[in-house]
Amino acid sequence: MDPFEAIRKERKTGTVYCGTTKDAKGVVALATAFGLKGDASLYHQVDAAEAREILVAILHRDLAHGNRQLSQARAEALAGQVLERFADPGIRFLTNAKFKQVAGALVLSHWDPATTSTFDTGLLFLGTGESGCVWFSEDD
Repeated sequence: MDPFEAIRKERKTGTVYCGTTKDAKGVVALATAFGLKGDASLYHQVDAAEAREILVAILHRDLAHGNRQLSQARAEALAGQVLERFADPGIRFLTNAKFKQVAGALVLSHWDPATTSTFDTGLLFLGTGESGCVWFSEDD
């Protein structure tokens, strides 16, 4: 199964913005293609290792309360499948958030809202051909 389809099916909390596109020519176009705010200043680049950590963390636990959404193993597997799609060295990984380690877990500590929800974060994958998004928003 396509990892983006699996995420849409398995993530039960909040709103899921997830998929790929070939039409995005920049950060603003990519964000708006998935219904996120088209303000480039909201998004900052992270490296591939940090992108993986973020993706696993937000797949594993919800944003509002830290409740388990997927098992750690399933979150790691889906994150790996998504990142395999975006393994090209020219890919830019972008997020709106800062995270910190708390008791061995990566936790959302600050974000610039990209939706109208109370909490939102995720990753944009900006490529020269295919681009993608895995983003979640939740209300408290």
